[in-house]
Order: sequence, then C-alpha cells, then structure tokens
Amino acid sequence: MVFSAIYDTNVLIPHEIRDILMISASTRIHGVFWSEDIFEEWRRVAPREGLTSLENVVRFQTIMNAMFQDALIHREKYERLIDQMTNDEGDRHVLAAAVSQGEVGVIVTHNLRHFPPDAIDPFDLEVQTPDEFVRNQAELNPRNFIQVFLRRAERRNELALNSGRNQISPHDIANFLRDGPANMVETGNYILELLG
Repeated sequence: MVFSAIYDTNVLIPHEIRDILMISASTRIHGVFWSEDIFEEWRRVAPREGLTSLENVVRFQTIMNAMFQDALIHREKYERLIDQMTNDEGDRHVLAAAVSQGEVGVIVTHNLRHFPPDAIDPFDLEVQTPDEFVRNQAELNPRNFIQVFLRRAERRNELALNSGRNQISPHDIANFLRDGPANMVETGNYILELLG
C-alpha cells in the first residue's frame, strides 16, 4: 500500500508552503489527498482574509486536481464519519476524510492541537507540520526531491522573468522558505544542503 498524506486547508493557502508541498507530492515518494471540504474552506477563507481572489483559488484547485487526479476525496465518502471523530469540531471533516482513505498515514497541518493523540491514535495516523513533513519526505529520496525542486525553481524563474520581475534562483527559494513567513526552517536548510 502506498503511503499518503492529506493536506489541510491552512497549509494550502500560503503560496510558498503549497508550492513546496506540491513539489513533495510530485516526487511520487508519497501519495497526496485533499477533500471537497478542505477545498471549500480554502475558497471561503483565502478571499475573506484578502490573501488572493476566489478566481485564483479555483485556478489553483483546478491545476492541483489535474496534476493529481485521484487526490480529491468526495464528501459522500467521508461525510458519515465526521460526527464519529473526536478531534476539534472545526477539523473533524479533515480527520474523517483521512480515515476514509486507508493509505493516509499523515495529516499535514499547522493546527497540531486540533488533532490530539487520543483522537488520531485509533486510526494509526500522525500529524505533522508542513516543515517536518517535507523535510522527512525529502530525506527518503534526496536526489529525486532536489531534481523536482530544481525543475520547479526553473519554471518559477521563467515566470518571474516573463512578468518583468527579477531572476529567482533555487537558493533564493530555499532562503525564502527558511527565513520568510512560511517558517519552513528545516526544509529550507535541507534544500540549501542539497544545493551545496
């Protein structure tokens, strides 16, 4: 059975975190899931907080679903489980979606306290921050991870130059992950090590 993770809403909204999580998923070291409720929450929260437009969110979601065609868990698959979950009420849909997919082993979220051990242990699940998760996955196959990272960095650089912005290097991205608002210190440092 393939090891998989489910990405909570709060790790999909910030661009840099979403981007590095998608890089991790693109390595195919692990499978990836999200749910209809996770996407609905993203569509609701990001525009309300002034982080991006609804149109951008829908565009990102369409791209993600095209890249990972089996990642979207439909509500009918986990809806009956929601009320059985004992974690934080606002995140019961996330745990229910994870439980509905037998191969999910990790919930990737910033809200660790919303998934206490007594709520997740019966389902043999772990909860990790995106920084911890990406670092752990990258260490499983560093060569594969850095190849995917470099391809994405090249594409981001092309997009930056085509829109009249300054060049962006792989080191720039790693430094921003480490030092910027994403607060992905372990991941940024590990990528810098891999880049030499």
